[in-house]
Amino acid sequence: MSTSITRSERKAETHTAILDAAEQVFIERGWRSAGIRDVADRAGIAPSSIYNHFGSKEQLFSAALARRALEVQQAAVAGFMRVRDFPNDLADVVALMRSLAEEHSEFLRLAAIDIAEFGAVHVSRPDLDLIPVIEAIFRPYYEADAASGFLRDFDLGVVVRFIYLSLFTYFGITQLYGERLGTVGDTDWEDREIARLLERGIVARPKEDQ
Repeated sequence: MSTSITRSERKAETHTAILDAAEQVFIERGWRSAGIRDVADRAGIAPSSIYNHFGSKEQLFSAALARRALEVQQAAVAGFMRVRDFPNDLADVVALMRSLAEEHSEFLRLAAIDIAEFGAVHVSRPDLDLIPVIEAIFRPYYEADAASGFLRDFDLGVVVRFIYLSLFTYFGITQLYGERLGTVGDTDWEDREIARLLERGIVARPKEDQ
């Protein structure tokens, strides 16, 4: 039996190798300081091969981030599908958000770069796609409870965004920087904490193109 790989399989392997190398380089250097040649050297290929797979450095960064974002999405949906008695098991939902942050550090680091250097242009897209999916999971519990229970004063979209976006951001920043930051009931804490991290130089500031 032949063990040779097909052209499409070789292309897929190269594609994955480029993303793996790009992720490492971007996390180490940030987007602006990283070069295509840096990624090519890490992957052991020619720079032209990267452009055959990705049209630009920004497209490469976006693809690397999207790959990790998809992993987070899949893990989040799988976790939310295990919810059985919301909002009574809210503590379990919070624990899920904490575990997502702990288990997906590569996504968090790429997302931090996107926030600092692109204003969260790329990281917001998969989140927007996922929100309706999470809403559909929670809607039966929400409708059963909204008439007389804990959730009656809250819009479903607000509840879902708080659970997924605010809590995941909270635990994500804590995971990255080892600090307990802000309070999750404060709607502006994420912006303030990101700004504080930028001021401290923990995340690279955007730089003007040379």
